[in-house]
Amino acid sequence: MSGGGVRNTEPVDRIVEELLVASAGNRLAELFKALDAVADQAWWPRDVDYAAEALHQAALGADTPSRRNRLLRHAIGRAEQYARWASCTAEHDARLHHAREIGAALVPQG
Repeated sequence: MSGGGVRNTEPVDRIVEELLVASAGNRLAELFKALDAVADQAWWPRDVDYAAEALHQAALGADTPSRRNRLLRHAIGRAEQYARWASCTAEHDARLHHAREIGAALVPQG
């Protein structure tokens, strides 16, 4: 993620909203791929990945535990990748903390 991207989170928000209602597995995969593409172009001046946080918040209102966990797992992956892009250890640790916070919201499934 570069500092020269656009400060427009609307494309990310729109795809996250679609993820909350998409039903087919293939459609979900397409949406996650589209989300990653637009999110990696959006500049977000925070210590968290915007798409990861948007997915996290949306997942809390998901209609099923399965959908909630699928959104959260993708959010965790994005947050972990964002942490790997950190330029120093303290920044990495702060960003990795976000991934752990998201992971705490996973619903145990039997």
